[in-house]
Amino acid sequence: MSSNCNCSRVRATNEHTNQEKGEAMLAMMGITLLFFIIFIIIVIVLYIRSWKFHENTKFPKQPNWMLKLDSIFSIKKQDRFTIYTKYYEKRYCEKTRAEQPKKMMKTIRTLLQTYLQVPVTIPDSTCIVSIPKRNFKCGAVPGEFIPKHGEPPACYYEYQMIGDDRIQVAWFVVAGVRYVAGVCIYLETPYVGRIRYREEIILDLLQKPDYWPTFTLKEETMQVLIRKCKNELTLFTNNRYNEPCCFRFVSDKRKFVTGQALALDNYKRIKSAVHTHHIPIQVCPHGNELALIRINNGTRMHATWNRKCRHTEYSICASCAELNETPPPTYQSLY
Repeated sequence: MSSNCNCSRVRATNEHTNQEKGEAMLAMMGITLLFFIIFIIIVIVLYIRSWKFHENTKFPKQPNWMLKLDSIFSIKKQDRFTIYTKYYEKRYCEKTRAEQPKKMMKTIRTLLQTYLQVPVTIPDSTCIVSIPKRNFKCGAVPGEFIPKHGEPPACYYEYQMIGDDRIQVAWFVVAGVRYVAGVCIYLETPYVGRIRYREEIILDLLQKPDYWPTFTLKEETMQVLIRKCKNELTLFTNNRYNEPCCFRFVSDKRKFVTGQALALDNYKRIKSAVHTHHIPIQVCPHGNELALIRINNGTRMHATWNRKCRHTEYSICASCAELNETPPPTYQSLY
C-alpha cells in the first residue's frame, strides 16, 4: 500500500512540474511574440514617418543632435557636393566583437554615385552630406544653397524637413515657381538605421527640373588659340552663363577632346582668325586643320580677315565645298 502511495505522489509531482514547465514556456513564447509585435510596430511607425514632409521654414533647420554637439565639424568640399565630418566612437557587436555594420554609409555612397554618375568616396566619419542642384553651390551653413549666377529680383528660399529631421530640401522660389536648390542629409552616427531614410525621395528631389537663370545671360563666345609649346589648336568657349570650357583639337582623329585650360600666356592667337564670333569654325578636310568657313554666293569658302583693308576675304576650297566637315561641339552638347 505504501509503495502505491509513493508512486502516486511521484506521478502527481511530475505532472505538476511538467505543467509548470509548460506554463513557463508559454509565457516565454508570449513575451517573445509581444516583443516581436512591438518591434514590427516600431518599424512600421519609423517607415511611415520617414515619408512625411514637414512644414516649410524660412531658414535651414538643424537636427537636435547637432544642437547638442560639443565637437567641431570638419568641412570637405568635393567637386559637386560638400560633406561635414566629426569624431564618432566605434560600436562593436557583443557576441562577435566585430564592428557594427555601417549600412547607411554604403547607401549614401551608392546614392551619390547614382546621381552624379561618377565614383564617390566619403569617409565613415561623414555626418552631413550637402548636395546642390545644377546652377547652385553650397552655402556657409549645412542645408543652405546659393545660385551660381546671382539671384533674380523677388526670389526667396523655403526649407523643408523630411522624416524625423534626417533629410532637408531647400526650395528656391522665383516667379511663383519652386525649384530644388539642393538636398542635405544628416547622419548622427555612421551606424544609423536605413529605415529612417528614403533614398527614393532624395533621388526624386535631385532629379526635378533644373533652375536656369535668364536675367544675367551673356553672349556665347568661341575662340581658337594655339598652344605655344605644342603648336596645338585649342578651342575656348563661354556659354550664356559665362561658364568656360576648353577643347583640344586632335587632327588625326578630326575631333575635339575636352581638356584642362592653362594660363592664357601659354597660348597665342591665330593671325587670320579675327572676328570669328559670327563665322562657324570647322575642320578643313584638305589639311585636317581648323578654318573659318562661310557660305558666300551659295558656295562654302574659307574666310580670312584682311587686317590692312579691315574686311573679310573669301577663297574657294574644293574640299570644303563638300558636306563632310566636322563642326566643333555645339553648346547643346557641351552644357
